[in-house]
Amino acid sequence: MELRLATHADLDAMVLIAREASDRDNLALLTGAINANGCFVGVDDHIVVGFAILEYSFYANGFIPLFVVSREHRRSGTGTALLKHAATHCRTPKLFSSTNESNREMQALLKKVGFRESGRIDNLDDGDPEIVYFKRVSEGPPARS
Repeated sequence: MELRLATHADLDAMVLIAREASDRDNLALLTGAINANGCFVGVDDHIVVGFAILEYSFYANGFIPLFVVSREHRRSGTGTALLKHAATHCRTPKLFSSTNESNREMQALLKKVGFRESGRIDNLDDGDPEIVYFKRVSEGPPARS
C-alpha cells in the first residue's frame, strides 16, 4: 500500500468512502484539507482505500478531524498505517483525534497506535458522546530530502 498526500484527483473516491461512514457532506472539509496539503490517502492497487485529515485547529495542536477506511479494507492494516503516517507528519508535539463513544472499532484502533483517552464532549451527537484521544508525537515531520 502507498501512503501519500491526497490530490484533487482523489476527491471523488474520498467522498464515497466518507459517505460509507456518515451521511454528513464532507466535500468542503476534504477540499480544504487537500488545498492545505493536510490530507493523506492510502492507495492499494491504484485505488484510494482510506484517508486521514491532519490539521491544527484544535488549540493549535495537531488534530485528525476525519479518518475513514473503506469497509472492504478495514482490518487490513490501512487504518494503522494512515494514523501512524499522520503522526509522523504532525508539526506539533501533541496530536488529538476523537470518535463517538459507540465507535468501538475506532477506539480500539486509536489505542493500538498509542493514543489514550483525554476527555469527553457531550451534545455533539445526541446520546452518543465524543471521546477525545491524545498522543504525544515527535517535534515535527521528518526532514525532506
